[in-house]
Amino acid sequence: MAVRNKKDILEKSLLNYPEVFCDIFNNLVLKGQGTMRPEDLREKNIWSSYMDAEGETREQYRDVLMLWKKHRTHILLVGVENMTAPDDSLFLKIPEYDSSVLRKQLKEGKIKGKVTPAVTIVLYYGYRKWNAPEDFHSWKRVQSLPDELRSIITNYRYIVIDLGALTEEEIHLLKSDFRVVADYLSQMRRTKKYIPENWTLKHPKEVFELLRVMTGTREFEELEALNWKGKEYNMTAYPIGPVEKMRRKMERELERKLLKKDEVIKQKDEEISQKDEEISQKDELLSHKDIVIGQLTKTVIKQFGSEALSILKESGISESDLEELTEFKTASHCG
Repeated sequence: MAVRNKKDILEKSLLNYPEVFCDIFNNLVLKGQGTMRPEDLREKNIWSSYMDAEGETREQYRDVLMLWKKHRTHILLVGVENMTAPDDSLFLKIPEYDSSVLRKQLKEGKIKGKVTPAVTIVLYYGYRKWNAPEDFHSWKRVQSLPDELRSIITNYRYIVIDLGALTEEEIHLLKSDFRVVADYLSQMRRTKKYIPENWTLKHPKEVFELLRVMTGTREFEELEALNWKGKEYNMTAYPIGPVEKMRRKMERELERKLLKKDEVIKQKDEEISQKDEEISQKDELLSHKDIVIGQLTKTVIKQFGSEALSILKESGISESDLEELTEFKTASHCG
């Protein structure tokens, strides 16, 4: 017989509480319209067997399987599968799960008259949106067929509850501890951080174990290590876990770097502004110099004529200024 891994055991520990199972079915599957009651549930054997294509007997497990009954009437067999990543191969697994439940009823011969229908629900705990098809016909790996053939092919489908995609209104329908699980996943997908609401957990140990195993986070290690022994826990007392501490530290470091960057930019702006002012002052001096040289040139040429250049050279005027003066002189004589 196959051995169940730790993830499967922890998933089962919370979902097997009847009030949690009913909460999920009534409010997430049936959108708040369900009438399933905790006292009407019976936990069923999650182990079954089936015959593979080679005629070999294989064993398989369900994560959770419940029988919903009222008085002596068996209403529905509801199975739950927990997923941390999208999987389009579910089309190969779900029909086997449901058919094995039906086959087992017939084989045991315990139910006379009518067979109890079976349905499978997939709970998806991933941080990314579920992107696998939810019915057989939309599966891209299925051979394309003309409409007249497509219509006769059984369209297997299953119910997927993408917990991270739930709205606040959908989360608020939940009345069990599973509400915290859904709220955590929804907040993490939308904002990448978790702010607990005022909610008292009846099964804190199971909730924190489930979140740690299904999400891979270390955020609940401190709480998970406590010895609960049936104690309740209000989420407003939730301490900052190691992941949240690191996130806040990184935010503070980023703010510090941005502030330092702003100060450097401000200093550079002030330096540029100062240089612009210095350039403006130099431009004013050069403009004044041009005016003075122009006036001097006119005076020298007027008084000394052709001897003006030699006089200006002796005065210490630069060669470039002399070139301008020569052009001015030539232009003046041409005029």
